[in-house]
Amino acid sequence: MLGNWMLGTRGPGRVARGRRTRPEGVQDLDAVVAMIVAIDADGIFLDTMDRGGDQFRARLDRAKRGVVLEGEGALRLSNIHDHHMSWAQNFNDSAAPGVIRNKWFERRHMLHQIDRFNRDHSAELHTAWMNGAGMMVWENVFGTWVGWSLRDRSLYRAMLPIQRRYVKLVCGERWTPLVQDTGVKGVYASLWEGDGVRLWTWQPDECGSRTPTSRSPARPRRAVLQSHLRAGNPS
Repeated sequence: MLGNWMLGTRGPGRVARGRRTRPEGVQDLDAVVAMIVAIDADGIFLDTMDRGGDQFRARLDRAKRGVVLEGEGALRLSNIHDHHMSWAQNFNDSAAPGVIRNKWFERRHMLHQIDRFNRDHSAELHTAWMNGAGMMVWENVFGTWVGWSLRDRSLYRAMLPIQRRYVKLVCGERWTPLVQDTGVKGVYASLWEGDGVRLWTWQPDECGSRTPTSRSPARPRRAVLQSHLRAGNPS
């Protein structure tokens, strides 16, 4: 995520880590909106919360339209219209890649996969890859170093260029998860289509040996764009 972000946590007068915060003499929402304007923030991370209050979006848009709201908890469907992003925290997947509900409901909604204390992020990376979702890289977890492995870093560096290059497809409406026939037993694929282009993402079913690739099925139809993600070049 690029831009200026503000961390929104427990409000004034509430107990945080055993200490009571000092009231500011104004309503919490007024204080947050004023801070957003003062620092020209592009988004707010709603720490410990799954969503903002009912009036949050309207008040923010009056002060600065389009400020992103992203909660830490799983976002309910009824709030997707006013929260651009959300965390996909501890979303344990199956061998066959699952379809993230909120991404399927609104393709433009960005979810960030995160399991902060994991030493192996391959499962999160593959869920993000097959759903066209993002990742939250958090290595300094409250003072404890939980660094990403070289393998996970390499996988993420390979994923990002293709997701960014084909962002219109990944955020578009023509997404077919779990394509029925990949031509290879135990291999799963998602398909995004648009503007005469087809983007396929693959995932073998054994997490330990899975490497994200982007190419067409074994028996591709015409007008299929094959992209070898690791090489970074279409072929």
